[in-house]
Amino acid sequence: MTGVEYVRAPQPVYPSISRRMGESGVVTLRVLISEKGLPEQATIQKSSGSSNLDEAGRQAAMRSLFKPFMEDGKPVPVYVLVPINFQLS
Repeated sequence: MTGVEYVRAPQPVYPSISRRMGESGVVTLRVLISEKGLPEQATIQKSSGSSNLDEAGRQAAMRSLFKPFMEDGKPVPVYVLVPINFQLS
């Protein structure tokens, strides 16, 4: 994630069914950041092994906010990889 910083980092919500089933893992998302720093789309790059966690991670990524990526002093859209870790405490 070079050159892209969070304004508001993803705050994933642990799905209660995943918590009950003891599911944990890391989902890696490919997120398209607009020139305004807004996530425009998030797709699963590498699954956590649980579709519930993958979807919760995707929703968290879509609610996050980034500093616009600058190229030659202008904001440009950019793809970044965002890992979201679900760990049961």
